[in-house]
Amino acid sequence: MLNVLVLAVFKYPQAIAAALGSSSPITALYPLGISFISFHCISYLVDLRREELRLPVGSEAKEFLLFATYLLFFPKITQGPIVRYADMRPQLEQRRFTLDQVSAGFERVLVGLAKKVLLADQLGALLGTMPQTGYMDAATAWLGVAAYGFQLYFDFSGYSDMAIGLSNVFGFRFGENFNFPYLSKSVTEFWKRWHISLGSWFREYVYIPLGGSRRGSVYLNLFIVFLLTGMWHGNTGIYICWGLAYGILCVMERTPWFRRLQSRRWYPAVGWIYTMLVVFIGWLCFRLPDVGTFFLYLKNMLGMGIGELTFTYRYFFTAKTVTLLLVSVLGIFLCSRQRVRALYQQAMERPLWVYLKYIVLLALFALSYTAILSNGYTPFLYFQY
Repeated sequence: MLNVLVLAVFKYPQAIAAALGSSSPITALYPLGISFISFHCISYLVDLRREELRLPVGSEAKEFLLFATYLLFFPKITQGPIVRYADMRPQLEQRRFTLDQVSAGFERVLVGLAKKVLLADQLGALLGTMPQTGYMDAATAWLGVAAYGFQLYFDFSGYSDMAIGLSNVFGFRFGENFNFPYLSKSVTEFWKRWHISLGSWFREYVYIPLGGSRRGSVYLNLFIVFLLTGMWHGNTGIYICWGLAYGILCVMERTPWFRRLQSRRWYPAVGWIYTMLVVFIGWLCFRLPDVGTFFLYLKNMLGMGIGELTFTYRYFFTAKTVTLLLVSVLGIFLCSRQRVRALYQQAMERPLWVYLKYIVLLALFALSYTAILSNGYTPFLYFQY
């Protein structure tokens, strides 16, 4: 409870201050990584209580140092992935360094850096020329939805790549945090592919203790999980509405009639379109300040905006915009194909292709470094959560 209280104080200072009869927030400070630190602490305490984690007796000083390292391990402190202490402790006690592991780690870091700097930041620069509020034509509004959805994915998955890669360099192996979520054919499947460690944490420490699918109402349990997920992401009404909407959709997808729909031959295509519309439009809650602005943006997407059209189709006719969107789409769909990945593995067995891979990685690093020098520092979007 203490961890939850600490997290609530920093996540909801205005609400707690109002409940205490104060007109000013409790604190203006926001410790780095408070959300992920709190979740790691909660999982540690719950695992101890469940006796899923057993610590040796008489080595308190050593355990304190191991736990502090686990809690403050810098690659994962701000955006995850969330790792259980039971999984990381054996690696803290005995790590094995191999040249292949270190090499693979640096490769992963370079790929993540390229995702962040060459795709996410460039898409962010495009979005910076568009207004978050006000009126615009429908095509520009839809372009903003697509660009932000790709920016958020490449920004967050790029960070995860760098975190996992750096962990490999230091001798740690963490699970994947993304599994091509934009290929999902349902909202439920999407949340099994996006921010996998967060979904696993909520399943293990909220959904299952509530009863999961075996005790109580599975619909109520799912709804509570997604409500808490929305509250965890932000302290304003639009995040709570985002969590409520996902809770309703995931409850709907557990019903028998939706399961019958999924068995139809036409569902994979229709299900993918439905899921992407929900997900990409839902990301607007992360970009827009409040619910009113969200619905105004929806009106613009439907061509129902009233007033002067400030922005026009000119965004579609720039080479940079077209290239960014094409690379984003191809990167997501091509890299996910098993055939493409199998061809890559076969190519890596030949020295010529290995040399070519390193040339490409060096080129990505050079381009990323140049982009950083040109554009300056751009913080990760998920830092604020």
